[in-house]
Amino acid sequence: MNHILIVEDEVEIANHLARFFQASGFITSHLKDGLDVISEVKRTSPSLVILDVMLPGKDGFTCCKEIRTFS
Repeated sequence: MNHILIVEDEVEIANHLARFFQASGFITSHLKDGLDVISEVKRTSPSLVILDVMLPGKDGFTCCKEIRTFS
């Protein structure tokens, strides 16, 4: 199953993205900050992670660098 993790603090933007991907047959999940990204990626192994750059808690660049250490 193709799963997309959307990490976006603007709920309206995240909802638009989720509706678009779901209409195309993807399963989506959403996080509002960067703090739980690593644990969520390890737990769910998404096919794609969409990271906002400016996130509360931990920015998207840091999240991406951390994901790349194990994925």
